[in-house]
Amino acid sequence: MRNAILCAGLLLNLAACNGTDRTSPTAPPSPSPARAAVSGWVWDSAFRPIAGTRIEIVNGSDAGLSTIANSSGQFLLRGNFDAATQINATKEGYIGSSHALGALCASCALYFFLDLTTPPVNIAGDYTLTFAADSTCPDLPDVVRTRTYPATISPATRQNGSASPAFRMTFPGVRLLEGYDYFDIFVAGDYVVFSVDRDEGSALIEQMEPDSYFGIAGFASTSVGTALSNISIPLAGAFEYCKKRTSASLGCAPDATLRCESHSHRLVLKRR
Repeated sequence: MRNAILCAGLLLNLAACNGTDRTSPTAPPSPSPARAAVSGWVWDSAFRPIAGTRIEIVNGSDAGLSTIANSSGQFLLRGNFDAATQINATKEGYIGSSHALGALCASCALYFFLDLTTPPVNIAGDYTLTFAADSTCPDLPDVVRTRTYPATISPATRQNGSASPAFRMTFPGVRLLEGYDYFDIFVAGDYVVFSVDRDEGSALIEQMEPDSYFGIAGFASTSVGTALSNISIPLAGAFEYCKKRTSASLGCAPDATLRCESHSHRLVLKRR
């Protein structure tokens, strides 16, 4: 009798009377799949951010999920990703681009480069190029404050949707060091970026005397309209003069380097 009274007061989901469990245990809910995040940037072929680009998953369980790149061209997209997930970047006026994620990693980022639907301006030809140092660079000697070179701009081999340059500038007949005798030019429509740059420093290095050299690195950009003829634009970068090299390499003797960094150097280009 006492056992019967106790059983009557228990909840139905607990063990039944007389020690017999008459209900099946409820399995815990399955955890939701972890949602990963993929971030990245969208630029045009001249490295300008493209705000408002639609970033969309086009396959898998989250097909159709999308986000919009912000004013810096940056985006963050969360979803159920795997190596086969394909993500598209599209915006009116641009040729869309696609990435398959492949092997995922915690710090991976996607970089989209969208070409304009209008073709880039053709700037190929022969020019005279002048680099002029900022007037606030008092330590540079006169011999390197202004350097003028004959130059040729030629089309480069590039692929749509890539970060490859559209043109390359070379300097036939100029005494530049091998490997430091050209720079790349990126173009989007009529907007041109002169990338006088190497990861390790100067893009152009001119042999001045047997034991001295002049190097320059920087970026300059402008819109040229339908054709490039004569321009004079700011160059953000560095002029560097080594008065005495330590060896055949680019090493410079202690206290023998004169360098000036500025956003107000000049790049002057005139068509010949």
